[in-house]
Amino acid sequence: MKKLSVLAIAGAVAIASHAPAGAAEKVSSSTLKRLFPGQFQAIIKGYKVRFSATGNGKLYGKYKNYKDQGRWSVRSGRLCIMLKEWMNGETKCSSVTKRNGWYQSAQVQFRKF
Repeated sequence: MKKLSVLAIAGAVAIASHAPAGAAEKVSSSTLKRLFPGQFQAIIKGYKVRFSATGNGKLYGKYKNYKDQGRWSVRSGRLCIMLKEWMNGETKCSSVTKRNGWYQSAQVQFRKF
């Protein structure tokens, strides 16, 4: 399998088929801080990836036998994510919207377990 960059959270994601249509609402900084830490399912280019985010900002990702780790934070109302391998250590930040239980950022679509 190609390097897990195919699954890179920073990749452009267009997964509209996984969340029913409806008005998206912007997620506030305080809501993001309440959402994390937790366990999440992300859909990236059709792959279901599991993530665990800890209260101290650590982030762990798993897809089949592939694993990665990094950091998450909320800065100026935007969710920031860095993964060592899948994102080449780069931090990406973007605002988040919510639609029908799914959260969408520029990097990924996800929901909390």
